[in-house]
Amino acid sequence: MSDNPITGERDLGGGPQSGVASVYNYVSYSPVTGRLLFSEAGTPRIAGEGLGSANLRGIDVKVYPLAGIEGFRSGGLYVGMTRAPGQDFATGWDGNSDIAFKVLNRNYAVNAATRGSVRGVEIQAQNSGTNLGNVNAMSLNAKNDAGKTVVTMYGLQIRIEGYGTISTEACALDLNMSVEGACALATVIAVRNTNASLATAVRDVVRVSHSAVNIGFTYLFNLVGATGDCGAVGTLTQSGGGDVLCDANIAVYFNGVAYWIPLYN
Repeated sequence: MSDNPITGERDLGGGPQSGVASVYNYVSYSPVTGRLLFSEAGTPRIAGEGLGSANLRGIDVKVYPLAGIEGFRSGGLYVGMTRAPGQDFATGWDGNSDIAFKVLNRNYAVNAATRGSVRGVEIQAQNSGTNLGNVNAMSLNAKNDAGKTVVTMYGLQIRIEGYGTISTEACALDLNMSVEGACALATVIAVRNTNASLATAVRDVVRVSHSAVNIGFTYLFNLVGATGDCGAVGTLTQSGGGDVLCDANIAVYFNGVAYWIPLYN
């Protein structure tokens, strides 16, 4: 395979796109930070290097939506993949999925302890104007069309793997909520059933399981603080039928009324 560097700033055709924004289809090339290469197979490859910086980017895509009644819903960056009819997975399928967008950020450097970090993806949606109907950092949707069949379907799968040493903590899902302005209703996790036609109720809101080769889990919840984390120490009082002797209790909300679940040590 031979590499043919494209130098300078090249117009890939089209000029400004009518009805979108006055942004040209340009690819910028910097002799310091990288080069744009095309292989003989026709697959574009971008290679670059540079010191860490808040302003240095491997690829910089900027889109400026104009005033109107429609959102820019096709995306500032759109990746589409379609497996057409007749291009079926053959007998002996290797079990791998068609992946429209894949990111790998890997560290091979030998860093000092606690120094450095890698992150696969960072996404932020931010309102810096006056008013906005909604701010949503990410929307995920898995869909199986009517009349079609799949074996399993997942909205989101998360897996962390640690085969070396983790000196402090491993957490598969870390939710950090900081709502410091006015908010009518703040909820960390909202679980909803929006089925419009299926009469059967969803069986599980939360399902916990483990494989046969490990010892599972020790506790269902870990309320870290004695107060302020939905739990409190002491006997329940004013229960309607006298005191309920218990070591602690967890506060829950049911049908608009506050209740407490007794805990025993």
